[in-house]
Amino acid sequence: MGDVIHLLLGGSDRTNGDVSDLPKLAKSNTPSRWSSHKDAQKGDRVLIYIQAPNSAIVASAVVVREARIGKVWPYEAYIGDIHMLKNPIGLEEIRKMFPDWKWAKTARGKTHLQEPIASELWKRAHAKSPTTSEIMQKKGAGFGSPESNAKTEKAAVQFVSQDLEQRGFNVVSREADKIGYDLDATKGKKTLHIEVKGIAGQELCFILTAAEKRQALVDENFWLYAVTNALGNQPKLHKFSGPDLLQSFGFTPLSYIAKRK
Repeated sequence: MGDVIHLLLGGSDRTNGDVSDLPKLAKSNTPSRWSSHKDAQKGDRVLIYIQAPNSAIVASAVVVREARIGKVWPYEAYIGDIHMLKNPIGLEEIRKMFPDWKWAKTARGKTHLQEPIASELWKRAHAKSPTTSEIMQKKGAGFGSPESNAKTEKAAVQFVSQDLEQRGFNVVSREADKIGYDLDATKGKKTLHIEVKGIAGQELCFILTAAEKRQALVDENFWLYAVTNALGNQPKLHKFSGPDLLQSFGFTPLSYIAKRK
């Protein structure tokens, strides 16, 4: 495979239909003409950046026929072996990877990728996607060992309880009751139903049960308190009311009950 890597642009469906066409071409394994550099050679590698609505590198390909003067574009090459990226590389991620790269500041036109940008982007594009379990283990959000999960959760509950008590709340554990939240916190006429999430890592990512999500939906007193770096020296508390939780997070199903029809 060629050492040269080109970054080529694609348009939205309002222009030349690339957003819809790329997945079809990848599925059918059909080579296609693409706007290219005039010196694109057979075997060169390609990354395709779609502007609106993606603003991301969404696919990789290989030049299967060198560039020639085009019918639509000044130069066109045939590309094949098109693969849609399972994890597109968004413009913001590109800017973080290469803060001094001029192209990333104003995405435009076709470009040859220089090293080390070429190798790093190609490696990122074809990195093996981690499983949900691997992601959660890395984040320390409930898929660790039972022992580490218990320690993280216990530390988080203690941290939250101390915070509430310092604010004048009376705290009662409801963990054993399995009712969709962990703590009752009362202060005068004010009552909070608090679900605690202990997270060993820094990122807000955790398991939410169906009962807990339902509680967030129907219980006006529900709050979720998430503690990141729960076992560290500087744990951080994040607070979300039920509506805030449902609006601020995306939810991905992790398992299903399969029952014979």
